[in-house]
Amino acid sequence: MKPALISIIIAGTGNDSNLKHCLDQALSQSYANREIIVVSPLPAPPSWLQNLAAQEKIKLSVLPKASEKDLYRAGALEAKGAYLTFQNSLEFFHQPDSLETLLSSAEQVKSDFTISPFVTLKNKKLLYTYYEVSSIQPLNTNNCIRFAQKFESFRTLSGSLIQRQLLLDLGLDQLTTLSPFEVKLALCQHAQNPYFFDHFIFVWELTSTHPLPSFDWESVPAFSPLPSVIKAHQNTDFPTTVPPRISIALGVDAGVSDALGPLLFSIGTNCTTPVDVYVIYEQLPTSLLKKLTWFNSQFAQLKVIPTPMPAIDRELLNAFKQATDVPYISSYYRLFLPQLLPHLDRVLYLDADTLVIHDLAELWHYDLKGKFLGVVRDEGIGFFSIHPERKTWWADQLLGPHATNYFNAGMILFDCALWRRYSISLYLYQFVLDTIQTYVLDDQDALNLFFYNFVTLLPKRFNYVTKFFNKTPLPLSEITVLHFLGHEKPWRMNFNQPQNQWPAIATYRTIAHKYQQAIAPANQPRVSVLLDTDPTTDFSLESIESLLSQDYPVLEIFVLVEEAEISTSNSLVTLAKLYDWLTLVPVTGTTAEQRWQAALAQTHGDFVLFLGRHDRLVDPKVISQLVQHQQNNQADLVSGFRVAYNPKTNEFIGPANPSTITDLSKLNPSELQPYGVGEYQTLTGQFVRRVCLHDLDFSAPDLMLRFLAQTPKRIHWDFSFRHHLLPTE
Repeated sequence: MKPALISIIIAGTGNDSNLKHCLDQALSQSYANREIIVVSPLPAPPSWLQNLAAQEKIKLSVLPKASEKDLYRAGALEAKGAYLTFQNSLEFFHQPDSLETLLSSAEQVKSDFTISPFVTLKNKKLLYTYYEVSSIQPLNTNNCIRFAQKFESFRTLSGSLIQRQLLLDLGLDQLTTLSPFEVKLALCQHAQNPYFFDHFIFVWELTSTHPLPSFDWESVPAFSPLPSVIKAHQNTDFPTTVPPRISIALGVDAGVSDALGPLLFSIGTNCTTPVDVYVIYEQLPTSLLKKLTWFNSQFAQLKVIPTPMPAIDRELLNAFKQATDVPYISSYYRLFLPQLLPHLDRVLYLDADTLVIHDLAELWHYDLKGKFLGVVRDEGIGFFSIHPERKTWWADQLLGPHATNYFNAGMILFDCALWRRYSISLYLYQFVLDTIQTYVLDDQDALNLFFYNFVTLLPKRFNYVTKFFNKTPLPLSEITVLHFLGHEKPWRMNFNQPQNQWPAIATYRTIAHKYQQAIAPANQPRVSVLLDTDPTTDFSLESIESLLSQDYPVLEIFVLVEEAEISTSNSLVTLAKLYDWLTLVPVTGTTAEQRWQAALAQTHGDFVLFLGRHDRLVDPKVISQLVQHQQNNQADLVSGFRVAYNPKTNEFIGPANPSTITDLSKLNPSELQPYGVGEYQTLTGQFVRRVCLHDLDFSAPDLMLRFLAQTPKRIHWDFSFRHHLLPTE
C-alpha cells in the first residue's frame, strides 16, 4: 500500500531567514510522500522562494495573495494530502524523522487527529519540558480542556496531524471564524480517534513577536459535561427534604486509620442529633473493625456502620489507581457515595483528618439552593500563596479567573437525591478516568472541575482549615469542623507548627486523649515522664512535642524548668495551659539527677521515664511500646539505644539494630555499664518501675550502681527510641 500523502501547510509570514529555515526542515524530512504548500499574504513570492519552488516543483508550491487571516484555510483548500499539518515560519520540524514518527504513531492507533507538545527554541537553545502524561493518551471533550491548559500546542493550529476529511467535515470556514483552541476542541469532539503523543515533533521559536500562545479562558465552554447534562434534562426543580437523622460518610484506608477513632469520638461527643456514620473501606484490619462497634455501645445517638466497597466499585477504583501514583486512594471513595448509599438523600462527607468540635445540626440543615454540593472555599489554594505571582498558584492554573471559587473537598454536603436524578455518577466516573493524569490534588481537582458553578459555598466555620488561623482567624467556639490539612497531622509530631495553631492541635489531642483513655483497659499503668529542659533552646519545644503526640492514654508529663526561667518561657507556659496532662515544675539543682529527684514527688505514675535536655522520642507510639514490652516481660527496667544527632554535620549516629528484646537480668551492675555505649551510666532514657526508685539518693556518686541493683528484672529494647541532640559547642 502506498504511504499516505501528507500536506505541510506553511503560513509564510516572517522574514526570509525564518521561512528558509522552516522550509529546509520540511524539505529534509525522511518521509517522502509529502507536499509543501507555502501560503503568503504577499502579492508575489520573493525570487528565492520562486527559484526554490521551481527546483522542488514536485514537493513545493506557493500560494500568494492570500488574506492574512485566511492563510491556513487557503492552504487546506489547495491541499491534496490525506493528512494535513500546519506551521508558520517560526515553527519547524524538530528532527528529519519527525513527520515519519508522527504518522507512524497516528497509524498505530488509527488516529485521525493527533497533537504533540512543542520544543521551545530560545536564544538558540532548545528547551524541553517534562510532562507527567503517558506517551499515548486518547483525547476527548473531558480532557482536551485540561490538556490545553498544560500544553501550548493545544492553543494553536500548529503541531498537529489532521486527517483532511475530518477537517472538511468540520468545515474549513472554522479555520477562519474560530480561535485555534476552539478549532482543536471541535476536532477533538468530531474525530473518531483523537490522540496526544508526547513525542517532541515541532519546535516553537520563541521571540517577542512570536510568544507561546496563552490559554484563552473565555473560549472554554465548560470545564466538564455537567452544564450540558443539566440543560438537556432539566424539566423541573427537584426539591430535597432534609432527613432528621444525620448521615456521615468517612473514607478510610491504612493511611488514615489512626485518625478514625478520635474523629468518631468527636462526633459522638459533640452531636446532639442522632447520627449514622458510614465507614467506607476496601480493606481494614479485623481489630479496627471490632473497635467500631465500641462506639455504638458508648453513645446513644451514634451508630457506626462499617460499609465495604462493592466489587464493582473496587474495579473502578483500581482503574483510578492504575492511572495515578497515589499510595492511598480513600479520598476517591467520596465520589461513590450517592450510588454506594442509595437509601440516603443527603450525606455529609468528612476527611479522616477533620475533627467535629461543635454540633453538626446547623451544617446538616444548610440550604444548598438546588446545588449538588455544599462546600467551603479553599483559601490556602485559592488566594493565599507563598508565591508572589498568581499564575503559579494551583487554583489559578486549574480555574483561571474563577480560582477564588476553588473549594476544599475535606467536608462536602451531598445532595444525593439530586445527584441520582441526573445520573451524575455515569458522567463523573468517565470524567475522572479521562482527566486523572492532569491532577495535582487528586479527586479534589476532579470535583472542582466537574461541579464548577454547581456548588453552594458555605461559611468557612464548617470546614475550617488550620492554615486559616494565619490569615482569617476564628475563635474555636465558632468553628464546627476543624480540618488539619497538610502533611503535619496532630496525631504525629509537629515541630514547626505556628503558635496560632497550637489551640487547635491541643483540641484534637485532648479529644484523642479522652478517646484513648475511654478504650484503655482498666488496669493500664500510669506513666510519668520527667523531662529536664532548657527553655532557652528550641529543642525543648521539640522534646515536649514528641511527648504531647504520644498515643499512650494514661500519661502525665512533667517539664522541669529552672524556677527563674518559668516567667520568661512564654511558649512553655502557653503549652501547659493547653494540656491537662502537662505540668511545668519549677526546680533548682546543678545536675539533671537533682532536678529529677525534686520533681519525682509530684508524679503519680506506676512507671517513670527519665529524659534529658537533649532528648526527644522518635515517634508517637514509643511509650505504648515501652509499656507493652514491660508487661510482656514483667520487667522492672526497660532501656534502649539512643540515636545521637549532630547539628554540625546534620548526621544521626547510632546503632542499626532490629527491634528485639534482650534480657539483661543476669548481668550485674558493673557488667551493665559498658553495655549499649554508655546507656547504663545515666538515668536518661530509662523506663523504670516506680517502686524501684524508693529511697534512692539521686545525688549519690554511685547512683547508677544502686539504681541497677534495685531493678532486678532488666530488659533492653534493641531500638533507638529517642534522639539525642549533641551539644553544638
